[in-house]
Amino acid sequence: METIPSEVLNIEATLSESGRSKGEGHYFFNLQPDKRATVTYSFSDDNRRGMQLKLYDPSKQAVSEAHTNPHNDFKITNSFMAAHGGEYRIVVVADDGDGGEQSPVKLVVVADYE
Repeated sequence: METIPSEVLNIEATLSESGRSKGEGHYFFNLQPDKRATVTYSFSDDNRRGMQLKLYDPSKQAVSEAHTNPHNDFKITNSFMAAHGGEYRIVVVADDGDGGEQSPVKLVVVADYE
């Protein structure tokens, strides 16, 4: 069985500055149907504010979550086994609820298909 790595998301962005989603970022990626994949994500909170990341599968079930803080130097690398293909959603929320230029994030998601 061959493993095929595939980068599915690479984002450098800031969290929303206003509106209902102030202090949040919503990002999406798709996984191939009918293939199992190990998904690894790396996330950095460059201004060291503290942020929560939750990752949801196509059925809207949380499959992974993490939080940046001083103990992890505001950087996270985590992985999980994706049982389903389809659209996945990542929600990032700043601890202080603020967005804009004060809330830059870097997010990379890689899927290794089996």
